[in-house]
Amino acid sequence: MDLKNGELQTITTKNGILSNSTYAVYKDLKTGYYWVATLGGLTIFDKEKGIIKNITEKEGLPSQLVYGILTNKNDVWISTTKGIAIINKTNFSVKPFYPKGGWQVSEFSEGAYYQDAKGDLYFGGINGLNYFNPDNIQFNNTEVKLKLWVDYNENYTKNIVKTHNQNHIDIDLIPIRFPIKVEKNIYYKLEGKDKEWILLNLNNKISYSNLIPGKYTFLVKEGKNSNQKLLFNLEIKKPFYQTFLFFIIVIALILVSALVFIYIKNKAAIRQQKKLEEKIIARTKVIENQKKDLEDINSKLDEKNKKILLQKEKLLELHNQLKNEDFEIEKFKTFVLSEFQEPVSNIIKKASDLSENSENKKSILSQANKLITVISEWNYLSQIKDIGAIKTSVVDLLPIVKNSVNKLENALQQHKVDFSFHINKTPNWVEVDVLRFRLMLQYLFNDIQKYSDKGSQLELQIKYKVGNFNVQIASNSSLLLNSWHRVMHYSPYFKAFQTLIKDLNGEFYNFNLESSFKVSLQIPIPQINTKDAQIETISWKHFNEQDNLASDKKNVLVFCDRENTSAANQIVLENNYNLIFENTASNLNAATKQLTIHSIVLYDVAFSKELLYFLKNSDEIKNRKIPLIYISEDFNTQLREQSVEFGIDTIIQLPASTSFVQKKIASLINTKSNAPLDHKFQQQIFDILTDKEQLQTANDKLLKKSLHIIKSEINNPTFNVEMLVDTLDISRVKCYRLFKERLKQSPSDVIMSLRLQKAEALLKTQKLNISEISFECGYNDPKYFAKAFKKHYGKSPKEFKQQFC
Repeated sequence: MDLKNGELQTITTKNGILSNSTYAVYKDLKTGYYWVATLGGLTIFDKEKGIIKNITEKEGLPSQLVYGILTNKNDVWISTTKGIAIINKTNFSVKPFYPKGGWQVSEFSEGAYYQDAKGDLYFGGINGLNYFNPDNIQFNNTEVKLKLWVDYNENYTKNIVKTHNQNHIDIDLIPIRFPIKVEKNIYYKLEGKDKEWILLNLNNKISYSNLIPGKYTFLVKEGKNSNQKLLFNLEIKKPFYQTFLFFIIVIALILVSALVFIYIKNKAAIRQQKKLEEKIIARTKVIENQKKDLEDINSKLDEKNKKILLQKEKLLELHNQLKNEDFEIEKFKTFVLSEFQEPVSNIIKKASDLSENSENKKSILSQANKLITVISEWNYLSQIKDIGAIKTSVVDLLPIVKNSVNKLENALQQHKVDFSFHINKTPNWVEVDVLRFRLMLQYLFNDIQKYSDKGSQLELQIKYKVGNFNVQIASNSSLLLNSWHRVMHYSPYFKAFQTLIKDLNGEFYNFNLESSFKVSLQIPIPQINTKDAQIETISWKHFNEQDNLASDKKNVLVFCDRENTSAANQIVLENNYNLIFENTASNLNAATKQLTIHSIVLYDVAFSKELLYFLKNSDEIKNRKIPLIYISEDFNTQLREQSVEFGIDTIIQLPASTSFVQKKIASLINTKSNAPLDHKFQQQIFDILTDKEQLQTANDKLLKKSLHIIKSEINNPTFNVEMLVDTLDISRVKCYRLFKERLKQSPSDVIMSLRLQKAEALLKTQKLNISEISFECGYNDPKYFAKAFKKHYGKSPKEFKQQFC
């Protein structure tokens, strides 16, 4: 800043300084130069001339990060992250000081420099403080002595000559320093080979190999700025084939060979010309005879060409008719679906009028149902492309694979096929579109089992390797081998299988199918690293669950097998619904009583005794008019008849789009909810008069009360089973029997399980430390809490909490 006029001048890298990050500035009053310490080195700047000099590691600085600048006479002392250095103000030469000279460490600190009135310099570093008087520093300029061995020989000559096949040299260059702690770098260069000076390594060994013929000079110098010294000259002789004499001999031989070749070639050409003239005369006579024969043949070929053109036109017509096989199949399928369904349905109706014990009736109905099944397969399998967007989820792969294999095994047993399978290295948790994966295996296995001969052998190998799910199928069935071409071209199941495997980015391979049947498929399925899968614990289940559900959404109860949970969630998931999943039929009645259920979805489950009892005897379904939807992965005509008996409102056959399923559920909920007003009024009167809380058994009420007490006392470390028994005013034996019968666990196990569930929820919030969480969950001793948590979840609280950071 100019103090007279207040003008501010900014100096940046645009002006030429090494960095915009500056740590110290010193102005030389004699020259008017500004010495600027930056992140990139030291810059000497003049306001009128600009950059005078930039000094970096190339000029000898120990480090380009300069922290402090102090002056003494004609020298400038600087501190860096790798030592201290002196710079001459006149010629800007740099002399570095390294840690071995007695400094605290090589790294000095930013802003830690000072000069007192006596002229003593102070430099602070990360390990202490160095201070000294620069006038008392004596420099040791003793030149380093060098001991040289060339090719392991101390008595070498100054001019070394080697042949071309001895084009290597080994040098031992040993610097002799006194005292030892004085550090001086030795640089060397073999002129003719090296372009830059090379720092001598710690083992003092230098080796050159594969040197090209020529003259070399070996030079050394002490430090980068000292004078160089010649140690010896080296000459690699050229091989004979690179000498001037060799090229003259080669050229002479080439010229002589060329003259001889031309002479011989001319002689041979004259002889050959005479022979050709004789052959031309003879050949001319033959050609004339052949010409006559060709004219006769051409006339015959013209007639045949006309016939070929007619055949070509016919073949083109046939080709145009057959060139799009899929289009022809689609036309045929459309014809069958439109023309066959109604007549077959009429046949079934007519057959139903026959006497009940008629064998003809059973036979007609059986065959007609088979035909209806085949026609319907074409119809619903063609909708596989509308199944919806790909939705991946994390699932346990092994139960899904085993379920599909077990279905195949049962079908093959009915065909009396010798079936063997092996599942190797299948991971537990993977990320995949479950619905597409299950349907893909089902459709492939359907065609395999359908065409397997009675008594044939079928071998199934399933492997998981490096993120790929592999299936290999081999069979000696001649029927399967001979029918496989038709399956790939005409089977609706195989067409659906091809669509699904394409969606899953998989590959399907046919091996050599001439002698035996062998196919395989490969699907990329990433494995999920979940070593600590959640242990199934006793939860509040459906008690007070209504309070945790969004009040503005409809509640849909989904009942399915455990391994089908992910697939059911994918096909039913909708933002306007609260989904409640159940895997046990005995829990359905409790769920419908304790929650306001608007629809029940049964996803591909078998109709067990418990499920049938629930469907036929549930007062909640009857009184609330809860719609029932059954979603099936397998096509089954008998299911439609059974659904009427079980009270199911509609059956959805997969594949079906997600939007179709959601619209179907919404339609049924709206239909059931818009019942006549007088019916709703009667229902309200019934609820008031009966008071459903009073319809619960005494044990249900007692258990619900027990869980409310546990919930309120969960953070009380003194709360135990004895306090629970005293509060309920029942015996310890009765309390134990009540929990065992209803929840299958003892009261103490339930208390611990619910405390650990609360701890899990608090750990996920990241708001409390582990000690605070242990006290909040009723544990006085954080160590005991950590031990109990790790035993339950397989991880310590600290490890579990870090997962959500």
